[in-house]
Amino acid sequence: MDLKNLRVMIDTYNIRLIEGSGIASYGLTLIKALEALGADVSALFDKRASRIPELRAVLFFDAKEETSRRLSGHLGLAVKALRLLTWDSRPQEIEVNAFNSVIIDARYGGMPPAKKVYNLPECYELANTLFRVARLVTRIKLPGLVDIWHATYPLPITMSKAKKVTTIHDLIPLKLPYTTLDNKEFFYRVLKDAVKKSDLIVTVSENTKRDIIEFFHPDEDKIAVTYQPIVQECLNHSESHANMTLQKYQLKSKDYILFVGNVEPKKNVARIIEAFASIQTDISLVIVGRKAWMWKNQVGRAEALLGKTRYRRQLRLLDYVPRADIGILYANALFFVFPSLYEGFGLPPLEAMYFDCPVITSNTSSLPEVCGDAALYVDPYDVSDIRAKMESLLSDESLRKDMAERGRKRVRFFSMENYQRRLYEAYLRVI
Repeated sequence: MDLKNLRVMIDTYNIRLIEGSGIASYGLTLIKALEALGADVSALFDKRASRIPELRAVLFFDAKEETSRRLSGHLGLAVKALRLLTWDSRPQEIEVNAFNSVIIDARYGGMPPAKKVYNLPECYELANTLFRVARLVTRIKLPGLVDIWHATYPLPITMSKAKKVTTIHDLIPLKLPYTTLDNKEFFYRVLKDAVKKSDLIVTVSENTKRDIIEFFHPDEDKIAVTYQPIVQECLNHSESHANMTLQKYQLKSKDYILFVGNVEPKKNVARIIEAFASIQTDISLVIVGRKAWMWKNQVGRAEALLGKTRYRRQLRLLDYVPRADIGILYANALFFVFPSLYEGFGLPPLEAMYFDCPVITSNTSSLPEVCGDAALYVDPYDVSDIRAKMESLLSDESLRKDMAERGRKRVRFFSMENYQRRLYEAYLRVI
């Protein structure tokens, strides 16, 4: 397998977020896999820039957070329209090697986004505005040739003289509209345009592939399912680091149940808490995740359900946890519970399995496809079912051992080597 000399540009629409989502992790993993296959990978950012050439790289790597310039309503659209009239769509290359790699590592989870970086200020915001207002796709003029423009999220952007590959992770705003704040019409139109104009659609599960076909009716041969890999280097840890991390979060090994994911309606945290509240146990429930849309609705009844004493002693809301600590929390949990309402792939259950942590997850969407026989499945809308599966793992050590062994075997299918092979075979369709 060799993609030597293939020039691929990757978007950073999600990678650029400091507390990035699963799609950000996907983008970083994609870059790593393509570089391992020999491709010449570059990344396109949209950070502020300077007219002074000597300051371009300086401001690009400036760690200071930028003040949002978002304007709403007609005034906001007018300002963006004026910027579009004077916008230069030619990216500038940023010299990565001129800066200490520690700066890059701190921003992008331990790995540079790519060996070659380009910057085009506000390109993603302006491209979305142009498509929303005029249904026009932005064409970016490249300083040099690129063979493939791989958008890790549907974007109304094309690259001159490059084939377009788009990754579609899920259709949740269309399948479960009440769980997201997305503009559903805009989301639909961007996806429809991406499916029509991309030379290849990459997706992360057969379930998402079926959803794409259901809504947009493309040729099935245009869609490649690559899944996602377990990135072991981001999860491994030493024993001393593990002990310090558990102390930092005031946790004890095998004395807590774990959930990892954004706290939002789709992740179903409210039903986890309700099920846990009805179980007689002394161990804790640890919720790790960024407080996202409607998070208060998900945890707001926790104190009433648990009572003040249990709420204070047994429920831990850890918010965002650094990637370096996640593996330790998986490895020391008694088991992992993830009854999400819908997932395009669902990486957290696999990460738990990698650390021999038994998994409870939903019997919906892609989760049975991904987890196979290595998880206990629940109806995510049925609190009593969630409670029953949690009680079975709490009380049955042999079942926990059996689930851990099954999980250990399951994660082999999602190794980086297998992912690279699937990615290589997908790229062969367009090169």
